[in-house]
Amino acid sequence: MNVLVRGIQQEVDDAIRSFVERRVVSRIVRFYDSEAAEILVDLVGHPVPRRDLQPECRLTLFMPGLKTLHVAESGQDLRTAIDVAGDRLSVTCRRELERVRWGEHHRFRTRERTAVRFPNSELPPNFATYPLYEEP
Repeated sequence: MNVLVRGIQQEVDDAIRSFVERRVVSRIVRFYDSEAAEILVDLVGHPVPRRDLQPECRLTLFMPGLKTLHVAESGQDLRTAIDVAGDRLSVTCRRELERVRWGEHHRFRTRERTAVRFPNSELPPNFATYPLYEEP
Protein backbone atom coordinates (compact mmCIF):
# COMPACT_ATOMS: atom_id res chain seq x y z
CA MET A 1 0.00 0.00 0.00
CA ASN A 2 1.42 3.37 -1.00
CA VAL A 3 1.23 6.15 1.57
CA LEU A 4 1.70 9.81 0.64
CA VAL A 5 1.81 12.31 3.52
CA ARG A 6 1.61 15.97 2.54
CA GLY A 7 1.70 19.05 4.69
CA ILE A 8 -0.35 22.04 3.61
CA GLN A 9 1.04 25.21 5.21
CA GLN A 10 2.90 22.96 7.60
CA GLU A 11 6.08 20.88 7.65
CA VAL A 12 5.83 17.12 8.11
CA ASP A 13 8.62 15.42 10.04
CA ASP A 14 9.46 11.74 10.55
CA ALA A 15 7.63 11.55 13.88
CA ILE A 16 4.34 12.52 12.21
CA ARG A 17 4.98 10.03 9.37
CA SER A 18 5.53 7.18 11.84
CA PHE A 19 2.41 8.25 13.78
CA VAL A 20 0.38 8.06 10.54
CA GLU A 21 1.81 4.60 9.85
CA ARG A 22 0.81 3.37 13.32
CA ARG A 23 -2.61 5.00 13.61
CA VAL A 24 -3.95 4.93 10.05
CA VAL A 25 -2.13 2.50 7.79
CA SER A 26 -1.90 -0.39 10.26
CA ARG A 27 -5.69 -0.26 10.80
CA ILE A 28 -6.47 -0.29 7.07
CA VAL A 29 -4.00 -3.10 6.27
CA ARG A 30 -6.02 -5.47 8.48
CA PHE A 31 -8.99 -5.22 6.12
CA TYR A 32 -7.50 -4.33 2.75
CA ASP A 33 -3.89 -4.83 1.74
CA SER A 34 -3.14 -4.29 -1.93
CA GLU A 35 -0.05 -2.99 -3.66
CA ALA A 36 -2.21 -0.87 -5.95
CA ALA A 37 -4.03 0.88 -3.08
CA GLU A 38 -2.99 4.38 -2.03
CA ILE A 39 -3.62 6.47 1.05
CA LEU A 40 -3.27 10.22 0.65
CA VAL A 41 -2.86 12.07 3.95
CA ASP A 42 -3.21 15.86 3.85
CA LEU A 43 -2.24 17.59 7.07
CA VAL A 44 -3.57 21.15 7.06
CA GLY A 45 -2.05 23.67 9.41
CA HIS A 46 -2.54 27.41 9.57
CA PRO A 47 0.30 29.93 9.28
CA VAL A 48 -1.15 32.15 11.99
CA PRO A 49 -2.52 30.20 14.96
CA ARG A 50 -5.99 31.38 15.91
CA ARG A 51 -8.53 30.06 18.36
CA ASP A 52 -11.18 29.22 15.74
CA LEU A 53 -8.80 27.46 13.30
CA GLN A 54 -7.77 23.96 14.32
CA PRO A 55 -5.37 21.56 12.59
CA GLU A 56 -7.10 19.30 10.11
CA CYS A 57 -6.37 15.83 8.74
CA ARG A 58 -7.83 14.77 5.39
CA LEU A 59 -7.54 11.10 4.44
CA THR A 60 -8.29 9.68 1.00
CA LEU A 61 -8.15 5.95 0.31
CA PHE A 62 -7.93 4.91 -3.34
CA MET A 63 -8.97 1.27 -3.76
CA PRO A 64 -8.76 0.04 -7.36
CA GLY A 65 -12.09 -1.31 -8.54
CA LEU A 66 -13.92 0.06 -5.51
CA LYS A 67 -15.07 3.42 -4.22
CA THR A 68 -12.65 6.14 -3.21
CA LEU A 69 -13.16 6.95 0.47
CA HIS A 70 -12.66 10.44 1.93
CA VAL A 71 -12.52 11.42 5.58
CA ALA A 72 -11.73 14.84 7.08
CA GLU A 73 -11.35 15.57 10.76
CA SER A 74 -10.08 18.48 12.83
CA GLY A 75 -8.99 18.43 16.44
CA GLN A 76 -7.19 20.21 19.24
CA ASP A 77 -3.83 19.19 17.87
CA LEU A 78 -2.63 17.35 14.79
CA ARG A 79 -2.19 13.96 16.44
CA THR A 80 -5.76 13.95 17.75
CA ALA A 81 -7.07 14.78 14.28
CA ILE A 82 -5.02 11.97 12.72
CA ASP A 83 -6.20 9.46 15.31
CA VAL A 84 -9.91 10.27 14.95
CA ALA A 85 -9.70 10.37 11.15
CA GLY A 86 -7.95 6.98 11.15
CA ASP A 87 -10.75 5.50 13.24
CA ARG A 88 -13.40 6.86 10.91
CA LEU A 89 -11.56 5.67 7.79
CA SER A 90 -11.11 2.15 9.14
CA VAL A 91 -14.83 1.86 9.97
CA THR A 92 -15.79 3.22 6.54
CA CYS A 93 -13.36 0.90 4.78
CA ARG A 94 -14.62 -2.16 6.65
CA ARG A 95 -18.25 -1.26 5.88
CA GLU A 96 -17.50 -0.75 2.17
CA LEU A 97 -15.61 -4.04 1.89
CA GLU A 98 -18.46 -5.92 3.59
CA ARG A 99 -20.90 -4.44 1.08
CA VAL A 100 -18.74 -5.55 -1.81
CA ARG A 101 -18.04 -9.04 -0.45
CA TRP A 102 -21.51 -9.94 0.79
CA GLY A 103 -23.83 -7.69 -1.18
CA GLU A 104 -26.26 -5.26 0.35
CA HIS A 105 -29.12 -7.71 0.97
CA HIS A 106 -27.29 -10.93 1.80
CA ARG A 107 -29.42 -11.67 4.87
CA PHE A 108 -32.66 -11.58 2.89
CA ARG A 109 -31.30 -13.85 0.17
CA THR A 110 -30.42 -16.58 2.64
CA ARG A 111 -33.90 -16.44 4.18
CA GLU A 112 -35.56 -16.81 0.78
CA ARG A 113 -33.51 -19.90 -0.02
CA THR A 114 -34.42 -21.66 3.20
CA ALA A 115 -38.09 -20.63 3.26
CA VAL A 116 -40.75 -23.24 2.53
CA ARG A 117 -43.64 -22.04 0.38
CA PHE A 118 -47.13 -23.46 0.80
CA PRO A 119 -50.08 -22.88 -1.56
CA ASN A 120 -52.40 -20.11 -0.45
CA SER A 121 -50.06 -19.59 2.54
CA GLU A 122 -51.88 -22.23 4.61
CA LEU A 123 -50.08 -24.80 6.70
CA PRO A 124 -51.00 -28.44 5.98
CA PRO A 125 -52.50 -30.63 8.68
CA ASN A 126 -49.36 -32.79 8.90
CA PHE A 127 -46.53 -30.31 8.48
CA ALA A 128 -43.60 -32.77 8.70
CA THR A 129 -44.65 -35.08 5.84
CA TYR A 130 -46.10 -32.45 3.47
CA PRO A 131 -44.13 -32.19 0.17
CA LEU A 132 -42.64 -28.83 -0.75
CA TYR A 133 -44.75 -26.62 -2.99
CA GLU A 134 -43.36 -26.32 -6.50
CA GLU A 135 -44.51 -23.60 -8.82
CA PRO A 136 -45.66 -24.81 -12.26
